[in-house]
Amino acid sequence: MNPLRRACAGLIALALAMASSAALAENPGEIVLDPGAGALSGKGATAASSYPAFNWEMLLALEKTRLGQISADQGAAPFSQANFLDPIVQLALEFKLSPEWGVYALSQARNLSGGADNRVFDGVDAQLLNLFLAYQSQDKERSVFAGKFDVSFGEAWHRVDGIYSGFSEDYHYQGALGLGARRGWRSGWGKMALSAMAFKRDHGITRDTWFAPRDELRAQADENGLANTPGLRSAGLSWELSEMPGVDGLRLNVDAGHVAQGIQGRRAMDVAAATLEYKHQLAQDTELRLYGELVSARGFDGRELAAQHATLSASLVAGRFVWTATGARRSFSALSGDLASQGMTPRDRGVAVALTYASEAGPVLQAGVARQHAQGLAVTQLTLRAIWLWAPH
Repeated sequence: MNPLRRACAGLIALALAMASSAALAENPGEIVLDPGAGALSGKGATAASSYPAFNWEMLLALEKTRLGQISADQGAAPFSQANFLDPIVQLALEFKLSPEWGVYALSQARNLSGGADNRVFDGVDAQLLNLFLAYQSQDKERSVFAGKFDVSFGEAWHRVDGIYSGFSEDYHYQGALGLGARRGWRSGWGKMALSAMAFKRDHGITRDTWFAPRDELRAQADENGLANTPGLRSAGLSWELSEMPGVDGLRLNVDAGHVAQGIQGRRAMDVAAATLEYKHQLAQDTELRLYGELVSARGFDGRELAAQHATLSASLVAGRFVWTATGARRSFSALSGDLASQGMTPRDRGVAVALTYASEAGPVLQAGVARQHAQGLAVTQLTLRAIWLWAPH
């Protein structure tokens, strides 16, 4: 992808980060299905009295975005400003065959056309994001899963509050095909969990959009997405430590993985990520959240590049309000040749602040501003969101 275009896309496609807190815990900004957890993520995760049983969650969001203060380090900026009004609809389904076995699906409708042209509800299409079979033991310490699920190295894309998660989307492979297992246990250090999976990119019919062909989207995925190998040649391993004695609210997660070469002329990528998350109750209905993540990749984007990426975020929860500040920085170095010959600059950076409010009976409201300088292009993004979540009680 063209570096300027990549930089624009990084802001245009800012992930709907989690808006969870003591007051917002049941109103996430997006639905995330964890195949190792074996349950829906929010209100829909209720125990059934008989089996088979059906459950669901639905999310609707309206997002108003303005891009401005755009400048390029060299030459003219590709556009001066842009305004978007986009709907986002997510539907998660859970079909429990028994207390241990279940089938899970997640679909989404949103703008898939990309680009920087002004739009109002344009380019909306739907995709199947997740579809997998999962087993979870009754003590919730063992699980296995297979199908179409998300794979990521690092967690900032869905753990960080507010509107901005840095460059973490570059290490998130949505709707990969694969299988995996998770094992949890308790030790003198605290609660531990180890997960392993093998995967590849979904290159079949379950990857396509529902209403219109998206040749450009498919071409971008072919160029920049997860390697499309004949078999499950990509793999990941994750270790988590939480509930440590005497250290309430601290969680550590370490990921390591290999993304196989699947496109001629591309190379495999090896990646490692470390996450540190801390939550501290300051007073009743008041909580401090700190999040830090480091990611290192060799063969970034299947190219002769090494990348180091850091994300830091702090949130203050006060009743129904969440104030969030986030910063991200990424550096590149060439594994062969130099950066200029690959059309890359050595550093990217971004900062953002956001305010989230959960009304008692209405939507979750978010407002924020982000400033990102990536691959020679600087962009300021203003974002307003209204988010509704429905689930059976």
